[in-house]
Amino acid sequence: MEAWPSWQETVTSVKRLDRGPLRKDSRFRWTTPAPATPTTTATTLVITSTVKDVQQGKCIRWSGPAIGEGLRIDEGVHVWNFIKVKGGVLVRTEESWTGDQIEADPETGSQPDAITVVTEIAGIDQRRMCRTVARCRGCPGPAR
Repeated sequence: MEAWPSWQETVTSVKRLDRGPLRKDSRFRWTTPAPATPTTTATTLVITSTVKDVQQGKCIRWSGPAIGEGLRIDEGVHVWNFIKVKGGVLVRTEESWTGDQIEADPETGSQPDAITVVTEIAGIDQRRMCRTVARCRGCPGPAR
């Protein structure tokens, strides 16, 4: 996890908030820039995440709030599926956000330049997407 900013340049920092192997209920804090939108100015989001599911080498799901100047995401849910490919690993991501600001402007919240990673889900309403990200492919457990 400590190397995350070295391979995803939009992650500017990451810090584990507990010790030991990454597991369910592990916590970490990370930062990422959020570009300006028609309703918010550019800011840096500080995100405190809790791991909900993890299967070594297969997938991880985490969630938590993101807070920046003039922007708040009450709950972001991230699902990453790892797929071995020749020469490395493909990371397929799914992401959803909830909160008053996101629900007031779902068009901006679903724009590719308004998120930190490109998602595999396209054209799905944010509220529906939040219900859709129920579990990692193969990872047990409820969405939250």
